[in-house]
Amino acid sequence: MIYRLEKEKRKNVLSLYEGLHFTVAVNAIIEENRSGEIYVDNVEKPRSAFTVDIKGRECYLVGFSENDEFNSSVQKLIVEKIIPTLNSEFSVLHFFPDIWAEKIHVFLRNERPWKRYMLWFKNFKWLKINWQALMPAGFSVERIDEAFLRRVGLKNLDNVLKVVLNWNSFNDFLMNGYGLCLIHGNVIVSWCVFNRRAGNKCEIVIMTDEKHRNAGLATLMSAALLDYCHSKNLTPFWHCSRENFSSIVVAKKIGFKQASVYPVYYWIPRWYTYLRWILEKNPGAFVSLAHRGIQRLLFKHK
Repeated sequence: MIYRLEKEKRKNVLSLYEGLHFTVAVNAIIEENRSGEIYVDNVEKPRSAFTVDIKGRECYLVGFSENDEFNSSVQKLIVEKIIPTLNSEFSVLHFFPDIWAEKIHVFLRNERPWKRYMLWFKNFKWLKINWQALMPAGFSVERIDEAFLRRVGLKNLDNVLKVVLNWNSFNDFLMNGYGLCLIHGNVIVSWCVFNRRAGNKCEIVIMTDEKHRNAGLATLMSAALLDYCHSKNLTPFWHCSRENFSSIVVAKKIGFKQASVYPVYYWIPRWYTYLRWILEKNPGAFVSLAHRGIQRLLFKHK
């Protein structure tokens, strides 16, 4: 059997998720900063749990892996509820312990194993960048607050809103989230935002407008956000795929330390959408993919 936990019971799964301590999503869902659902095999004493971060398109599978009845229920949930919402988008399955990897084929189709990097910034002395000194003439940094989000005529504001709307609600972001935008004229050229937050941990996401990339602006914005994290005694986390070289370079340039490499499974309905996603994230990844054997990484129609 499988049961969806009501909000007041969600803390019952915390011990099961200790193996995924480097992720913030499950705790953010429990704290109601993030829209999500948690399913278990037993409400009071769960041995297996499956959590869905609804807007983030990420799932988390933990605990005892040999419960066939629970596993079948999760598989049905994925097929009937999660996949139909993906359209051509991808989703990510996190799992712990590693033995779950032997069961993944039960849950997914068109899945591929992948490695993700987790980097963190625990000590402000690690900061290598003076972002104020890097500020180009004619640019300004503005906080993402209610007044900012209501402005009209700003290019890329819709992309900033996509990150904000990943939160459980607009008000949740304003109360518990944080973000900064780099403005030039009427263009948001770069933005760095809390993607999730739980307790004193936060995950950050950084994006830069295509026309302004490779100019050090992502580095500038990330360092500016770290100043805020330091002032609030927050520990920021940075997650990215192994192939996102530019993201890793920026993180380490600022002073983030690589803490772990962890396995996930990506799945996506169509192989060509997967390839497009990879190339959009990092055009230079094509060469790496070719060297590794691109045929092994493209999804086949099933």
